[in-house]
Amino acid sequence: MSTAVRFLRLPQVCERRACSRASLYRAVAAGTFPPPIRRGRRTSVWVAGEVDAILAAEVAGAPDTELRALVARLVADRGGPGESSDIAPERRDNRGRFAGASSLPDAAR
Repeated sequence: MSTAVRFLRLPQVCERRACSRASLYRAVAAGTFPPPIRRGRRTSVWVAGEVDAILAAEVAGAPDTELRALVARLVADRGGPGESSDIAPERRDNRGRFAGASSLPDAAR
């Protein structure tokens, strides 16, 4: 039986974590919070279960090393490099970012 995955947007994650946007992205950069999943050019989401797992570990007093290990496991459990992105890989640049219309062949514009 499959469980539905719930996604959270940035304001919801910041509210749950009681932090600012900058603080959240610092934690992502430090590896102590899972990175968002890109759902489009301007849309990023977090998996609610991942957020809950990290918050529970933080409440339990887990050190940063344990948080990083937990984040690595959660991200690995997502699947492959394209997790749930609905942007085709050929429309991404070499760093995995959306390349935009300018990178499309003339026939596709």
